[in-house]
Amino acid sequence: MTRIYNHTRYPDALLREILNFSARCAKVSGDVPVKVTYSLHLQPRCEASCSWPYRKTLTGKPTTSKDKRTIKCPIGWIELRIPRDAMRYQKLSNAPEVYRNDSLKAAEWFVDAAIHEMAHVAQFRRRHDSTHHGDFYGHVPGQSRRMAHDQRPCEIDAQNVTDAVRERRDRDARRQELVIELAIALEETK
Repeated sequence: MTRIYNHTRYPDALLREILNFSARCAKVSGDVPVKVTYSLHLQPRCEASCSWPYRKTLTGKPTTSKDKRTIKCPIGWIELRIPRDAMRYQKLSNAPEVYRNDSLKAAEWFVDAAIHEMAHVAQFRRRHDSTHHGDFYGHVPGQSRRMAHDQRPCEIDAQNVTDAVRERRDRDARRQELVIELAIALEETK
């Protein structure tokens, strides 16, 4: 379900389990390429892209500039940045003092971000298959500016998917198990 390109020390099996869970929650069909790298901040950074990924972008291996090979998959891919040694970069962290060095909070943010970005990939694929894109991504007719990020319909829908996972007891229990497993992995690699 997910093709993981892991550039971290964290185990592939755990990350794949988190990403497959988030893909099931967001009802994503087909393969989703996911690149996992490090972040200097406690809160993970993430991005979903509505394109076909280039092989050199995901693998990180140097290739010639003429190498335009893409990964064979449906549209949409994700880049997630997981916290690394937040303790060393305490002064760079924008998180409040209470959350600094808190692996449990970082793991919870990472799992929620994975669900949120998988919801975006599901949206990309639904919009790509249909002929009408509409104002779903925040383009306001007659204006050159887009809507504020949190007020865009695509962001509200993705947040609703994340909230729906928390409302269902069976999925929330599985989400909490994954959060605890990732928090343990974060603590072990410090």
